[in-house]
Amino acid sequence: MKKLITRFSTLAVLISLVFPISALAKKSHKAAASKEKSWVVSISESGCKTKHDMHNGSARECTLKCVKEGGKYILVRGKTVYDVANQDFAGLEEHAGEKVRVTGTKSGNTITINQITVPDSAKKVG
Repeated sequence: MKKLITRFSTLAVLISLVFPISALAKKSHKAAASKEKSWVVSISESGCKTKHDMHNGSARECTLKCVKEGGKYILVRGKTVYDVANQDFAGLEEHAGEKVRVTGTKSGNTITINQITVPDSAKKVG
């Protein structure tokens, strides 16, 4: 009987140690996932921001030219300008000058991009 009580007590202690750790892991995973958000923005460049009248050509051509000359990619949403943490993200060059949906995390006024997609409202029909 004493062996059974000892084993039961040991099992109870182990369960009480494991449960809070697994509950904490689930909470931290949910917290990390909840920080990721999406924004519909235009991909631009730090010098021109929303005005691409310095160069003849499209917003895309201007953005790519300015980035090639040392400018940084930025994201513009209305009057708000966001810096881009990961300047080497592949979709930036592909969608330069376009309106896109970015998904990522924001810290202060800087967004780290995890994904870029074309929003339904911007997709071409036909």
